[in-house]
Amino acid sequence: MTDTNIDIQKEENQTFLTKKEEVAKKEEESESFEGYLGLFKISVAEGIAYFFVILNIYLSGGDHAKFVFAFWSIFMVFGNVSGAHVNPIVTIALWINKGNMFKIKNLAKLFSYILFQFFGGILGALVAYRTYKKKIIYVKAGDDDSDLDIWGCEGFFSGTFVFVCLFITSTATRPTDKNHVNLTLFAVWLYIIINAGQDISGGCYNPTVYIILNGLAYYTSTDIKAYNNIEIYILAPLVGSIIFTLIFKYVFKPFYIAKNRIVISEDD
Repeated sequence: MTDTNIDIQKEENQTFLTKKEEVAKKEEESESFEGYLGLFKISVAEGIAYFFVILNIYLSGGDHAKFVFAFWSIFMVFGNVSGAHVNPIVTIALWINKGNMFKIKNLAKLFSYILFQFFGGILGALVAYRTYKKKIIYVKAGDDDSDLDIWGCEGFFSGTFVFVCLFITSTATRPTDKNHVNLTLFAVWLYIIINAGQDISGGCYNPTVYIILNGLAYYTSTDIKAYNNIEIYILAPLVGSIIFTLIFKYVFKPFYIAKNRIVISEDD
């Protein structure tokens, strides 16, 4: 080996060590007080985004096109702040896909986001309830659909929902670097699955939305059967999203990377 090659090798080793030190430093900062303070701030932003999601459900009045357009707007506003998960199954999917699931900072983000989503949703429902003269909007399955139909609809479409979310957010697979284009593709898919599942399960695909809106319907005696299928509306989206997340992470993404010869970063 020549002196030139030795120097190049030393430089590469030094660069690699420097990158590792930078990663270690970022991890240390994220687990410091400042890191947790930053997590609190973005969690509050996530809660505010969820607040607007619930208001959007009331404002859209059942019009899917209006709802999806407002949803897209929420993504655009809060996407660069908290990531705009606005759905616990998306938070869980991103947690699984990221890896290092049981690191303190990742667990803290998981539970913090879900907690603030819940609080933001409750506040949004109460404000909407008071503002719209105690009008109640909630998720209702089709009269002729069985529990198995609801399970299949909520599970499958929730799974595809998070799959598309992972597809457009992963640097290795996203169609373009332009966020507004990726989010438009996501919004189009959301519109499709809401319409597809509307007459079967109500097209919910969000356990927290079901718990909050149907809880309000139940406790105000609008519909004492509003919680009859609560276990389905919680478990089906969770199971579906986890299955599709694992398919994306261990089957689709590696195949896509290998086929397209993509070099990915450590953070992807």
